[in-house]
Formats: sequence, structure tokens, C-alpha cells
Amino acid sequence: MGIYISQIKSKFHRMKRRINLKQKHIVSFSGGKDSTTMLLKMIENNMQVDKIIFGDTGVEFQELYDYIEKIEKYINMKIIRIKSQITWDDWFYKPFSRGKNKGKLHGFPFVLGNGCWAKRELKIKPLNSIEKSSDIIYLGIAADEKHRLERKQYNPNKYKFPLVS
Repeated sequence: MGIYISQIKSKFHRMKRRINLKQKHIVSFSGGKDSTTMLLKMIENNMQVDKIIFGDTGVEFQELYDYIEKIEKYINMKIIRIKSQITWDDWFYKPFSRGKNKGKLHGFPFVLGNGCWAKRELKIKPLNSIEKSSDIIYLGIAADEKHRLERKQYNPNKYKFPLVS
């Protein structure tokens, strides 16, 4: 009976390793204080980090790019820069195609509620294009911003918030 149980445990551990190889743990990194804290906390706690993704709008300050390089050296891991197919200028000067603002230029992003066109087109869409349904995404939402989790529908099996929990 003891041999049978050890065989089951062995098969279970091999299966678990195969599952973990398919499931990638991706850190969404903005270069801000919260995502930096989250990333460093995850590394200190030996949490699985397979990829670190930075959604590059193409209009960031040079200091942010320098900071990302500094973090890469500190953690000895590459931060993958993902860019949108669409540039800031493409969207800024693009007219609305429907609705009450049809024909008007998008212009500077209007931020209210759940975000703006710039965040959606230049950050969220490029990040979504590289993730798989089995991936776990870590977001650096601070403990004092827990209300952000309540107004959005985050799938708890997909999104994790190490600074909140």
C-alpha cells in the first residue's frame, strides 16, 4: 500500500509541474511606486515570476526608461516592453467614428471612471495581446486603493493583487 501512495504522489508532483509550466505568472510593471513595490515583494517572497511586462506608450519620460534599466539590473531579469500597433499621435488626431462626438478629434484623453482611450489603446490592449487564458497577472494596486477592485470585475483566478491581500 505504501508503494502505491508514493507512486500517486510522484504522478501528482509531475502533473503539477506540467500544469505550472503552462501557467505563466506575469507581473504588470508600470515603473511606479506600487508596481515596483509589488515586484520586489514578490521576489523577496520567492513568488513565481515568469515575465515582467511594461506597456510602453512611446511617450514616456527618459527617466522612466532609465529607471526600468536600473530595476532590470537590480533584479537580474529583463522587463519586456510591449508597444501598441497604434501610436499616441494616431489616436490623438483620429476623429471619433460614431456617437455624439462623431467627426471630432479624440484629442487629449478624458479620464473619468474606468479610464480613457490612451490607457485602453496604448497599455491594456498590447498587454492583453500577449497573455494566455491560463496566465496569472499580478497588478500593483496598493492596499489603500482596494476600492479599485470593487468597481472593476477582475477574475480572481486570473488577476492577483499582492499588495492588497
